[in-house]
Amino acid sequence: MRKFLCTVILITAAAVTQNAAAVVMDFEDLNTGATYNASDFFYASGVKITVSPLEPADGPPPVSGNVIVSDYGMAGGIGNELQINGVDLDFLFGSSGCPSCGLVIMFGYYGGDISLGINGDVRTAHDIASLPSTIGGASIKAIGGNVGAMLVINGNPINKLTIGGENLYIDTALSCETEAIPEPATITLLGLGALNIFAGRKKRN
Repeated sequence: MRKFLCTVILITAAAVTQNAAAVVMDFEDLNTGATYNASDFFYASGVKITVSPLEPADGPPPVSGNVIVSDYGMAGGIGNELQINGVDLDFLFGSSGCPSCGLVIMFGYYGGDISLGINGDVRTAHDIASLPSTIGGASIKAIGGNVGAMLVINGNPINKLTIGGENLYIDTALSCETEAIPEPATITLLGLGALNIFAGRKKRN
């Protein structure tokens, strides 16, 4: 039986089930092993994702890179995840006319540069701790360690999210479309780790 981390980052029931329309991207609609290179695009849970070269913190961009749909549990969950190798991914929430106002993303970080951008304001740092706390008018908080951790982003509206790195994995992402996700101090219920368990069980069934 595969071991996995179940990080509990919790979102209040009021924010997710009553006052907000939430979209969960667990990447289970993608084919494991699929590889996308710079200039490619694909869709996950109806959201368009484009691939571009990573903007490094310094020096030239990588000569080559890709994103691979894998299921190794490197982001801390089970089921499909995106293995990001030297590229940026642009999640175009606004392309369908429905921008997001808040995001929670499970990730695993294994070193190297990491980039994060909101609505075209992209910042790159040598590690997660060096990313600014505000990007593109949205607040940025990383919670937990480097594996099975959560990235909490609040801003209104978020039409485009950019995330990339040299050795980064991302898993279940929850996009809140009508109300900001609570600050970590107010988060009180079951989180994306549980969503990943559900997705994995559903996949096995």
